[in-house]
Amino acid sequence: MKIYLVRHGETIFNKRGRVQGWCDSPLTELGIRQAKNVGKNMRNIPFEKAYCSTLERVVDTAEYILAGRDVELEERKEIKEFNFGIYDGDYEKDVFNHRTHMQGFRDVGGENMPDVSKRMLAFLEKIGNMYPKGNVLVVSHGGSIMNVMHALDHKKVVEQEKLGNKIENCSVTILNYENGQFRIDDYGNCTFKED
Repeated sequence: MKIYLVRHGETIFNKRGRVQGWCDSPLTELGIRQAKNVGKNMRNIPFEKAYCSTLERVVDTAEYILAGRDVELEERKEIKEFNFGIYDGDYEKDVFNHRTHMQGFRDVGGENMPDVSKRMLAFLEKIGNMYPKGNVLVVSHGGSIMNVMHALDHKKVVEQEKLGNKIENCSVTILNYENGQFRIDDYGNCTFKED
């Protein structure tokens, strides 16, 4: 089976360089257009089901992607963004000047990398086993997607990042799940969000 893992569209906080873990901000006009383009460019991919984070920016992105399609969408907290604790809403330059994802944020009310990877991976395995032959759409967040990709195949992700590939807004990462194993078929593909 294949999981099409999509990051939400651009938000106001993305544009302003603010940390946006469990706090939220709306999609920009560009973010809405990105999500609509992903929907248009995925129109021929049949989805058994769709899941999204409970945060508004992701719910809106998923709804734009699925507009006009008869695909059930379920909100799940397991695929929420990395929780940055007291730093949610602060400027990225201020937070990441003195802290890194590697240190984590559990000591300030948030999560560490293994926390995020564990909840994301458990959820992806669950749906992989529920839909063994089909395609599933999962709309989530940049930090969460990167964390679980590093957990699945750190070497491949590092290679992709060296090539300049990253998890941009509305990029699509495709996972193949077979015999209880994940394989990253595509990482941070941005062609789906293009006009």
